[in-house]
Amino acid sequence: AAHQMPPWAGQGANSGVADAHNLAWKLGAVLKGSARPELLSTYDVERLPVGRTAAEVSASAADERGLITMKKSLSLISSIFQRMFIISGHGYTYSSQAIAAESTLPLGGISWKAWSLPSLALALDGRPGSRA
Repeated sequence: AAHQMPPWAGQGANSGVADAHNLAWKLGAVLKGSARPELLSTYDVERLPVGRTAAEVSASAADERGLITMKKSLSLISSIFQRMFIISGHGYTYSSQAIAAESTLPLGGISWKAWSLPSLALALDGRPGSRA
């Protein structure tokens, strides 16, 4: 799951910390004997798509010269809002069911393409699985 990250959007350290956390707790559980070694195989399945998405979002923030671009259109607002969840680490889920089978939709089952401020407020309610 190792990946190179474009410098825009500051995802290099963010994804690196999340990668390390994902691997650290799994290694700890296997070494303590509370999880089978097969748990380690979920690392690539979980983190590779996240790294790819973060790299794509970062790369899309700049033009071919590496300059941050700001298009003057209403669609930019929607694009930035959707990117915020990826950039902040909230816009992805793991499809692996290594620990518990849960919905693969982010934020309590609300599709991120349909997010709006009211639906986001309803999703972030402090229940397990939400990011409040």
